[in-house]
Amino acid sequence: MAEMQFLTGAPGFVNGSSEVNKADKEIPEMLQSQSRFFPSKNDQTKSIGGFPRLDTPENLQADLESLCRLQNSAPSSTSPSSAFFHLSPNAFDRLESLLADIRVARFSYDYITQSAEVTMVETTVHNQCNRGIGTILESAVERLSGLVTVFATAGHHEQKEEVDALQTVSRRLRNVYCDGAAAIVVPEKCYRAPDNQFIDRETKFPFPPFVVEISYSQSFENAKKKAEQYSTISDGHIRTVLIVDIEYPGISHMRLHLFATETAPTGERVSREVQSITLFDLADAAPPNPGPLRLFASDVLANDTEIPARLQRPLLFEGNGDGIVHVEIPSEDLRGACLKARELHLKKEEKAKNFWK
Repeated sequence: MAEMQFLTGAPGFVNGSSEVNKADKEIPEMLQSQSRFFPSKNDQTKSIGGFPRLDTPENLQADLESLCRLQNSAPSSTSPSSAFFHLSPNAFDRLESLLADIRVARFSYDYITQSAEVTMVETTVHNQCNRGIGTILESAVERLSGLVTVFATAGHHEQKEEVDALQTVSRRLRNVYCDGAAAIVVPEKCYRAPDNQFIDRETKFPFPPFVVEISYSQSFENAKKKAEQYSTISDGHIRTVLIVDIEYPGISHMRLHLFATETAPTGERVSREVQSITLFDLADAAPPNPGPLRLFASDVLANDTEIPARLQRPLLFEGNGDGIVHVEIPSEDLRGACLKARELHLKKEEKAKNFWK
């Protein structure tokens, strides 16, 4: 039986334009934290052969930082301040216990591929996008619950059972909550911490139906692979994956990829992209004018209870779902949150550079 383990998410969110001026006070602390990623004159770290030492917390931290420097300097690097390495399953418990003694943002492990990823520090744009989009999604789920309630009491339902089912969905939507970067643990399969997730409080399954991943300079193939991995490790119970792709380090564009898992006529569960939205692209003279992000009850509720057809995301061949109860999130709201995150990130980067002048 799979089980979920809850961990606290990475700290460091800064909310609101009034907080920008606080960056001046944060710069020395930020630089002290980030200075670990640059070799000092007394750096005695030896070649680590592609994987860190697991003897002491100090050696593990030094080796992870060396891996970050080495891997982030590669042209193919897309994840700042993250270390990727091979780890045998019998060493996982040792790594987990040592990581508890050093400060890292999050880590993930795949037992099948025996690959580990440790993120040492999240960027400002990462944290701010995660916070801003998470707040927008929470509000959207709340609005969706209200729409379902209105639909249930509209008076055009012939069967009491239908009304009861709609009211049950509305109640469950009210109980959906955001759980940040709590780890998803499937014994002997994976240990993964998404950037954000939405939990159906009433489900018996230990998986969030909806997860959010903030990524850097991802190709569509990589984004799709991430979504498919979440569906696979949860046997389809992680139904919806929103990937926020940030071009890094220039942050010249941001895009959203929404993937949903559906059951094909063959009975196979298939993850497919249902929406792609370019929030902004500074290299494009014509500003993007995308439609809204659509959210359905089936996106955020577990699939252990039947959801009426009028509340489910339509299948690929069923059209865009205009006749189905759903909520629309204006792309302008999402764009505003991401541009605000970009502005704060660039201001803090500039202040950090000026600090050394």
